[in-house]
Amino acid sequence: MTLNEKKLASTEKKLNKLYERLNRNNELLKKKIAKCIALDCNWTDEEWCSHRDANDMTDSQYSAYFSMGIQQDEIADIQHSIDCLEKTIKKQEQKVKEDNEKNEAFQAEYNHLSNVEVNLNRVMKENEYKEWLAQFKQDCLKDNIIVEDACSSFIYGTTPSGKSFMISSNDGYTERSWHCYSVRINGNTIFTSGEFWRVYSTVKFN
Repeated sequence: MTLNEKKLASTEKKLNKLYERLNRNNELLKKKIAKCIALDCNWTDEEWCSHRDANDMTDSQYSAYFSMGIQQDEIADIQHSIDCLEKTIKKQEQKVKEDNEKNEAFQAEYNHLSNVEVNLNRVMKENEYKEWLAQFKQDCLKDNIIVEDACSSFIYGTTPSGKSFMISSNDGYTERSWHCYSVRINGNTIFTSGEFWRVYSTVKFN
């Protein structure tokens, strides 16, 4: 679960609790309205002011009407909180959607670069290699990366910002090291043990 998904789940949980509170308070309001009706004090604001100014209400009417008003205010506050959380949820849902789209885009690029790595290390005949290299150069141009040459042990060329780069395979003795690469940009070593997608992304964003 991503951070934004956790935030969304937390907000939804708070919203559910608020709806439960709203339902409880609505039930209480019904009882208080019923009591006001029984005491003949289910007044409008204008009627309340009129009875207050005339000083002709009983203590029971005053207490019942006042209690109903407090309950209505409580419900209004809860509803306001619900409205705010629902707006928050819409924003969080959009962030989760954007995260999912980014994840899908990343997965697509990861799969593509994994396939590039497989072909990079595959033994090819000369004509097949030339065709692959031409296609690889075209694919890299889509990311504004200029590849001058590439083979199983290195790739070199120019980054989108015009810096020179060199990606080289580590060629160690373990299976993990067979999939690790070093990357240098403008002669500076960025790191010496990264997966192919990571070194490619480093070049792409330099």
